[in-house]
Amino acid sequence: MVDTPSPPAAPPAETPPTWIPPARPTAPGPAPGIEYAGFWVRVGAYLIDGVPFFILAMILLFMMMGSMFSVFRDIGYPPQGFGYDSPEYQAYNRLVTERMSEAMGSFYPTFGVFQLASIAYFVGFWTWRGQTPGMMLLGLRVARDVDGTPPGFGRSVLRYLGYVVSWFALFIGFIWVAFDSRKQGWHDKIAGTVVVRRSG
Repeated sequence: MVDTPSPPAAPPAETPPTWIPPARPTAPGPAPGIEYAGFWVRVGAYLIDGVPFFILAMILLFMMMGSMFSVFRDIGYPPQGFGYDSPEYQAYNRLVTERMSEAMGSFYPTFGVFQLASIAYFVGFWTWRGQTPGMMLLGLRVARDVDGTPPGFGRSVLRYLGYVVSWFALFIGFIWVAFDSRKQGWHDKIAGTVVVRRSG
């Protein structure tokens, strides 16, 4: 009787390795538990701060449009049947220019007050608390980049001037935050400040 070879034993089932999720990376920051605030959260804080100024700007815009329409309502529309170079049309243009200047003249001081209110809002809150209301809601604060202390009045003024530079540079100074290692915009670099929040 011929012995039939027994089939080879099945290899032992491999135990799948235990998967351990990687530790959450810690964002780089100036101190333990503190991280630099990123671009989008800062945009969110700025938009929150801009709500009251946007509402005031819309009110001013509608008031200006009402004044402009009132000029045409009072003096009527361009005379018909005359060319643009005719004395009648030129007289109408001079009258429109004069009335528009009178109507808009009352808004110029308002624009000045509006701008001063914006400066007082940002500089005042940065100096007082290192936070605007929008930053408070999102847990952000402005600090000196050398020691983390509040910026103070002088640096707050410099920071606002940096805002102006960033605006005139087509917002490049603000976009810079997204690419900078310490999330500093041009206004932060000018004033020697950083925007931080608690990590975790």
